[in-house]
Amino acid sequence: MAYRDDIIALGANHLWPCDGNVNDFIGSLNYVNTGGAFSGPQICEDATSSYVTNGTNDSALAASDPSVQDVTVDYCYALWFLTTAIQKTPNRF
Repeated sequence: MAYRDDIIALGANHLWPCDGNVNDFIGSLNYVNTGGAFSGPQICEDATSSYVTNGTNDSALAASDPSVQDVTVDYCYALWFLTTAIQKTPNRF
């Protein structure tokens, strides 16, 4: 579990690997899944599945928490993603 171990070693407060659920692996800020499925392919070495959405109304929602809202602290948000298509830019009329 190389990536997960590296993130933990850096002192992360939260980690959501989305490997079968949307629970916080390090802290206690669990998300609520609103329609996504954990049936996607493995897209990084630490996960056995990935979070799949329909791109319209599926999401993972977290409660408001001061530990991720403090503007005096630097944060790093990172993710792996895989697309199946890219929408073209709309044409002008």
